[in-house]
Amino acid sequence: GESVTIAALNFSLPEALLLQKKLLECGLSSDLFSVNSCWPCRWERIKESVARTKTIVVLDDCKGATSFGYKLLYHVCSDNVSCRKIMVTREDDLDVGVCSDELRIDYDAVIAQIVEPSPEAGQIQNILLRS
Repeated sequence: GESVTIAALNFSLPEALLLQKKLLECGLSSDLFSVNSCWPCRWERIKESVARTKTIVVLDDCKGATSFGYKLLYHVCSDNVSCRKIMVTREDDLDVGVCSDELRIDYDAVIAQIVEPSPEAGQIQNILLRS
Protein backbone atom coordinates (compact mmCIF):
# COMPACT_ATOMS: atom_id res chain seq x y z
CA GLY A 1 0.00 0.00 0.00
CA GLU A 2 1.03 3.59 -0.49
CA SER A 3 -0.94 5.42 2.22
CA VAL A 4 -0.61 3.62 5.56
CA THR A 5 1.36 0.89 7.32
CA ILE A 6 -0.72 -1.18 9.77
CA ALA A 7 0.88 -3.39 12.45
CA ALA A 8 -1.48 -5.78 14.25
CA LEU A 9 -0.08 -7.08 17.55
CA ASN A 10 -1.21 -10.10 19.54
CA PHE A 11 -4.77 -11.04 18.56
CA SER A 12 -5.76 -7.78 16.80
CA LEU A 13 -5.47 -9.10 13.22
CA PRO A 14 -9.27 -9.25 12.61
CA GLU A 15 -9.60 -5.58 13.62
CA ALA A 16 -6.61 -4.66 11.45
CA LEU A 17 -8.20 -6.39 8.46
CA LEU A 18 -11.40 -4.41 9.06
CA LEU A 19 -9.39 -1.18 9.31
CA GLN A 20 -7.66 -2.05 6.04
CA LYS A 21 -11.06 -2.59 4.40
CA LYS A 22 -12.41 0.73 5.73
CA LEU A 23 -9.28 2.55 4.51
CA LEU A 24 -9.71 1.03 1.06
CA GLU A 25 -13.32 2.32 1.02
CA CYS A 26 -11.83 5.81 1.64
CA GLY A 27 -9.41 5.34 -1.25
CA LEU A 28 -6.36 4.64 0.95
CA SER A 29 -4.16 1.60 0.33
CA SER A 30 -2.18 -0.03 3.14
CA ASP A 31 0.44 -2.58 4.03
CA LEU A 32 -0.60 -4.94 6.84
CA PHE A 33 1.77 -6.79 9.18
CA SER A 34 0.73 -9.28 11.86
CA VAL A 35 3.32 -9.12 14.65
CA ASN A 36 3.59 -11.67 17.43
CA SER A 37 5.55 -10.89 20.58
CA CYS A 38 8.99 -12.27 19.97
CA TRP A 39 12.47 -11.04 20.66
CA PRO A 40 14.63 -10.16 18.89
CA CYS A 41 12.38 -8.88 16.15
CA ARG A 42 13.29 -8.17 12.56
CA TRP A 43 11.66 -4.88 11.67
CA GLU A 44 13.14 -4.32 8.19
CA ARG A 45 9.98 -4.88 6.12
CA ILE A 46 7.87 -2.70 8.42
CA LYS A 47 10.57 0.01 8.38
CA GLU A 48 10.61 -0.08 4.57
CA SER A 49 6.83 0.28 4.49
CA VAL A 50 6.83 3.22 6.95
CA ALA A 51 9.59 4.93 4.95
CA ARG A 52 7.26 4.79 1.94
CA THR A 53 3.88 5.53 3.61
CA LYS A 54 5.11 8.00 6.27
CA THR A 55 2.26 6.74 8.50
CA ILE A 56 1.97 3.78 10.87
CA VAL A 57 -1.05 2.56 12.80
CA VAL A 58 -0.33 0.03 15.56
CA LEU A 59 -3.25 -1.98 16.93
CA ASP A 60 -2.34 -3.67 20.21
CA ASP A 61 -4.86 -5.60 22.28
CA CYS A 62 -2.39 -6.05 25.14
CA LYS A 63 -3.94 -6.14 28.61
CA GLY A 64 -0.68 -5.32 30.38
CA ALA A 65 0.62 -1.98 31.57
CA THR A 66 3.36 -1.96 28.93
CA SER A 67 2.45 -2.37 25.29
CA PHE A 68 4.87 -4.09 22.91
CA GLY A 69 3.53 -1.64 20.32
CA TYR A 70 5.57 1.23 21.76
CA LYS A 71 8.75 -0.83 21.36
CA LEU A 72 7.73 -1.49 17.75
CA LEU A 73 7.22 2.25 17.17
CA TYR A 74 10.61 3.05 18.72
CA HIS A 75 12.49 0.61 16.49
CA VAL A 76 10.51 1.13 13.29
CA CYS A 77 10.36 4.93 13.43
CA SER A 78 13.84 5.67 14.79
CA ASP A 79 15.08 6.49 11.26
CA ASN A 80 11.88 8.34 10.33
CA VAL A 81 10.94 10.38 13.41
CA SER A 82 8.59 12.71 11.52
CA CYS A 83 6.27 9.93 10.33
CA ARG A 84 2.71 9.84 11.67
CA LYS A 85 2.42 7.36 14.54
CA ILE A 86 -1.04 6.23 15.63
CA MET A 87 -1.28 3.80 18.57
CA VAL A 88 -4.59 2.04 19.22
CA THR A 89 -4.49 0.30 22.59
CA ARG A 90 -6.32 -0.27 25.85
CA GLU A 91 -6.19 2.13 28.80
CA ASP A 92 -3.22 1.53 31.09
CA ASP A 93 -5.29 1.29 34.28
CA LEU A 94 -7.27 -1.66 32.96
CA ASP A 95 -8.50 -4.27 35.44
CA VAL A 96 -7.31 -7.33 33.53
CA GLY A 97 -9.42 -9.74 35.57
CA VAL A 98 -12.67 -8.14 34.41
CA CYS A 99 -11.91 -6.74 30.98
CA SER A 100 -13.53 -8.11 27.86
CA ASP A 101 -11.39 -9.57 25.09
CA GLU A 102 -13.52 -7.77 22.52
CA LEU A 103 -11.87 -4.79 20.87
CA ARG A 104 -14.21 -1.92 20.09
CA ILE A 105 -12.23 0.40 17.89
CA ASP A 106 -13.45 3.80 16.80
CA TYR A 107 -12.41 3.32 13.18
CA ASP A 108 -13.63 6.80 12.23
CA ALA A 109 -11.25 8.34 14.80
CA VAL A 110 -8.34 6.29 13.46
CA ILE A 111 -9.10 7.22 9.86
CA ALA A 112 -9.49 10.89 10.86
CA GLN A 113 -5.97 10.82 12.34
CA ILE A 114 -4.65 9.41 9.07
CA VAL A 115 -6.49 11.82 6.79
CA GLU A 116 -6.21 14.93 8.97
CA PRO A 117 -3.26 14.42 11.31
CA SER A 118 -2.77 16.65 14.30
CA PRO A 119 -0.13 19.36 13.92
CA GLU A 120 2.40 17.68 16.29
CA ALA A 121 4.57 16.00 13.65
CA GLY A 122 6.40 12.96 14.94
CA GLN A 123 4.33 12.62 18.12
CA ILE A 124 2.41 9.41 18.90
CA GLN A 125 -1.34 9.89 18.61
CA ASN A 126 -2.98 7.57 21.14
CA ILE A 127 -6.48 6.27 20.51
CA LEU A 128 -7.85 4.22 23.37
CA LEU A 129 -10.09 1.26 22.71
CA ARG A 130 -13.68 1.75 23.81
CA SER A 131 -14.73 -0.25 26.85
